[in-house]
Amino acid sequence: MRIITIIVGLTLILCLTALSTFAQTNDSQLTGFEMGTVVLDNNTQLDVLIKVEKWNLSPTEVVIRQSEDASSEILKLEDVKSFYIPRFVKFLRDTIQYDISGMKKRTMLGKRDPFYEQRVVFLRVLVEGEASLYSYRTPIKEQFYFDKPDAELTHLVSKRYLASPNRIAINNRYQQQLYTELRCGDVEMSDMVRINYEIDDLTKYFLSYNKCKGSEAVSFHRVDSQGEINVYFSGGLGISNLTYSRRGASIINSREVKFGNIAHLLINAGIEWELPFNSKGWSLLGDLGYYTFSSEKEYSYGPTSTSRVTFETSILNIMAELRKYFGTKTDYSFFGGLAMGTSINNYKISGISYENTDRFTKQISLGFLWDDMVFGKVTYTLPYSIERIDLRTLGFSLGIRL
Repeated sequence: MRIITIIVGLTLILCLTALSTFAQTNDSQLTGFEMGTVVLDNNTQLDVLIKVEKWNLSPTEVVIRQSEDASSEILKLEDVKSFYIPRFVKFLRDTIQYDISGMKKRTMLGKRDPFYEQRVVFLRVLVEGEASLYSYRTPIKEQFYFDKPDAELTHLVSKRYLASPNRIAINNRYQQQLYTELRCGDVEMSDMVRINYEIDDLTKYFLSYNKCKGSEAVSFHRVDSQGEINVYFSGGLGISNLTYSRRGASIINSREVKFGNIAHLLINAGIEWELPFNSKGWSLLGDLGYYTFSSEKEYSYGPTSTSRVTFETSILNIMAELRKYFGTKTDYSFFGGLAMGTSINNYKISGISYENTDRFTKQISLGFLWDDMVFGKVTYTLPYSIERIDLRTLGFSLGIRL
């Protein structure tokens, strides 16, 4: 119960810290504006501040400012060819064939094929490459589109229809479209059946297709008002520095037994919440880290007398971390983080066991994230004491974020 209370308290503190930091950012971030680019209908390119919206639905206009002190301007759909905020979001104006078929039983038709209406809209770019993926979202439904070089924009078809008065069926033609028009490598039709008509699955497939074709692709992550959740795992090498203060040592004889640096393996797993502001530059993480090691050391307790002390431990760190990402590259970024939490230790000194000893712990970390998925980091656990033991740990890890 004590551990849970500590974790909840630390998480609240970190949330407040993140919000406080956000509140102290510049005026453009305060008012929801970030640097981006707008391409007008006459091909004029403007580097301006763009108002960040939730964009849960496809927009029909974009709000800009020429500078932080300037007043806001509204650009309509017909005035803009495209607009984007680097590493965050991109929209293109295009003409689409929109399936206006109903999604509810009372508005459904008994027709298996889409019933199209031509519309000029802002398409959200999800993947940009040799094969690009787009989405258009209304209050009723979200539809996906794709294009390739020298090919027209094509609707990926997924339609619910009435197969009979009491049975609703789904025409998932998009799976056949992917197989016939966007197939690369050792891909079978059975693989397509496992692809759901949703952003995550389609984005993953388009990125895989472009990679197979040797084409560089950019993924614009969809960020709604709740931010984004990632799960991660990592493993690596830890180096712990251990000092033990003996009981009953005389003033003449040193009380400290210095074990020095001890190498060991460490593993981590956790959940990351990318906060929905500042282009996902801030994250909150809940992290579990585990490692175990043992060592022994000879020490002197008299002019000619020596003895040995052995040490064994297993440590579970339960941490809450505030992390900041730096850099504007689409394929990599750097990050730094500060974590606080509790360290649960089971250890044995010269055969005497001590269990469930927990201590308040602080960590700092620096790292590198590549392709928004693979990361490497260095973590330093600040010194803390367990009974008569002083411990500090430096960790080097490689991991994957899903």
